Parts: sequence; structure tokens; C-alpha cells
Amino acid sequence: MKKITYDDISNYDTEQTLHPSDFTRIGQSRLARLIEDGLSEDDDSDMIYHCLKNNMQMVSFGDYLRRYIFRRLGRTGDYTSISLHEYRQILMESFRETYTPRSFHKTTTRFSTLAEGWLTKPSVSRETVFLLGFGLNMPLEDVSAFLTDALKEQDFNTYDPREVIFWYCLKNRKGAGEAIHYLEEYDRMDFEEDHTQGDPDSTIVIREKVFRMKDEKDLKAGLRYLLSTERSYPFSRTCLRTFQELYQEARMLAWESENETFDNKQAKKLADFSHGEFEKKLYAGISADRSGNLRKASASDLQKFLSQKRLSRQRISQILSGKTRVSRYDLMTLVFYNISMECDPDTKTEKRFNAFVSAVNEVLDRCYMGRLNIANPYESFLLMCMLTNGPLIAFGDVWDYSYENDQGDE
Repeated sequence: MKKITYDDISNYDTEQTLHPSDFTRIGQSRLARLIEDGLSEDDDSDMIYHCLKNNMQMVSFGDYLRRYIFRRLGRTGDYTSISLHEYRQILMESFRETYTPRSFHKTTTRFSTLAEGWLTKPSVSRETVFLLGFGLNMPLEDVSAFLTDALKEQDFNTYDPREVIFWYCLKNRKGAGEAIHYLEEYDRMDFEEDHTQGDPDSTIVIREKVFRMKDEKDLKAGLRYLLSTERSYPFSRTCLRTFQELYQEARMLAWESENETFDNKQAKKLADFSHGEFEKKLYAGISADRSGNLRKASASDLQKFLSQKRLSRQRISQILSGKTRVSRYDLMTLVFYNISMECDPDTKTEKRFNAFVSAVNEVLDRCYMGRLNIANPYESFLLMCMLTNGPLIAFGDVWDYSYENDQGDE
């Protein structure tokens, strides 16, 4: 995905005609209109809130899939001009032509029902993306794009033997039947201790091993290596290390900000600055309930855009203890906080905006998560905040506004 700059937004022609399939340009137009309307003035937080509430649209997995099929047909224009019934027939016919089963597992669900679900659901499993890769005879890079852009997740997980098998078969234009054969072979493999030198948990090391696979012999050797490798942490080590680095920096900045108003006797040591205290600094605009906890994202009237994106103290603890994987939203939120805190108040909006985009893309590239996607509502929200004179203030205010109509006290 092309890197977006401040000039791309500020010089965007908001009068041009857009089709529903222009996900990126619709996102650019939305930000450009905010600039035209005077964003970065006193009412910027209110403008962002109403833009999210009234103008933002979710781009579902089904939207990405229908647009992909539409373009594969050589069509241009509006992908919604084709009926769901026709898309379903095209999808099912392609699966028949490529001899792809409707599932990698036994299922009694009718194919037409599954296909309609894929074409309409907000999201699907990673395994469904691989199945569609085989069924639609996708090039490897298209499958990667679905993982990072449509699912908003990491590219092929080279720690996962199943995904390595899917990667190998898709790369070498082998069908789903051969993939299933290799999956069954892997299930029958016996553990053999591997004394390979190097860090077995390094994502980069693992990816290099996978990407060097040329034939079936290499594949089986790679699968045996994965089988023998101790996987005390089942997720990407690169993502975890990146999160740790960003969080360490963010926690330091928050701690320094907290202690600015105290003398040396009152100042708290960094080691005593908790995840909960960081959470309250990051989400300063969210009021607490009677138990002292920040209001839940599910109570926000922007919850469909913001829910499951919040970097709570519980989530931080789960990530650092290895109980859950790092998401792109975790990384982006930390980059947003760090850039906002580090930039001088007099820094020009253009410079801060471009610094944020560059930093986010560098982090996402390092973690194999694609690049910043302006069509994604949460990512667009962070960009909107970066267009204001006070990104963190706008960030907190929008969260605060989103609770104003909620009467519950969770």
C-alpha cells in the first residue's frame, strides 16, 4: 500500500467522483474534507467525533472479497453493481474448477451458505483466507494482502506449520488437495530434537528458513524443524520485542509527564509506575466508574470502531506475559502516544503527521503486518488526531464525547 503523506491529504481533490470500491481514496477524501472545514482549530475534537459517528463506514472482509472478485472479472467501477447471488455463483464455480473443498475440515454446512457468509461477514478466520486463496487461484501476494489489509492481521505466520504448508502450496501453485496431504503428513511426523544453531524463536530466522524452501524435501525438513523447535512463546517474537520497546518508551514518557508537577520527594519511581497508571495517562479523556476502572469501550457510541482497540492495563499484562498476541492496533497506539509526546508543541502539523505515518509503517513492516490503512476506521481516527494541534487532547476528547449519551455506570 502506498505511503500516505500530509500533502496527499491536503492537496486531495474532494470534488472528484468516488466509487464504493475506492476504499483508500474515500479515506483520503474524508480527511481532506476535515482540513477544508478548518480542522486544527478549537472545535477539532468535536469535528473528529462527528466525522467518525456520521461519516465513517466499516469496510468488511466481505467488501474486500467482492471487490477482489469484481476486479478479477476485469470490471471497473462499482463492485456493488453485481448481486450477492452472482458473486456466490462465481465463487462456487471457481472452487469447483480448482477442485477446492468448501472446508479444510468436515462440515455439514451447505457450500452456498458458507460462500454467502464469506461475501458478507465483517471478518473470517485466517484459515478461510487460505481456503479462498486456493479456491480463487490467488497469487501468493494477493493472499498476503488479504491477511494484512482485509483481516488487518500479520502476514503468513511462519511459526505455524499449517500456514507454512499453505504458503508453500500457494507459492508453488499447488492445490488445496496437496495442502491437505501435507497437513496429514505433518500430523504423523515424530518429534526429533534439532540442534540447529541460532535463535529458534526469532521471527526473522524462521521466515528466512521458510522462504528458502524450493521443493518438497525442503518443506518436510522445515516442518521437522518447526516440530522440534521449543515454542514457549507461540506468537511472533519480533512483534513482542517491538511492543516491549515501544511500551518501554511510552511508559517512560508517561512517567516523566506524571512527575513534572511533583518535587523529588513526591516523585514516583519508574519501576512503581503501573500499567494501570499508564492506561489512565493514555486515555485521560475517559472517566472512571464507581470502582475506579475506566469506562468500557462497549459503552461508547463509537464502539464498532473503537471496541477491542483499547490498550488497557489488562491487555498490556496479557501481551507481556505471553498470553495473547500483539495486534497492529497495539503497536499503532503506542507509536501515536510516543510521537504525540515527543513532538514539540510548536511542531508543524505536516511534520508531525508525516513522522507518525513513517514511524507506523516502519513498525508494521518490521512485524510483517502490511502498512497503515486509511480505510480502517481506527487508523483513520489516529490520523485525524494527528492533523490537530494537540493529538493526545483530541484523542482523549473523542473518547470522552463517545460516552456522553451513555447512562450506565459499568
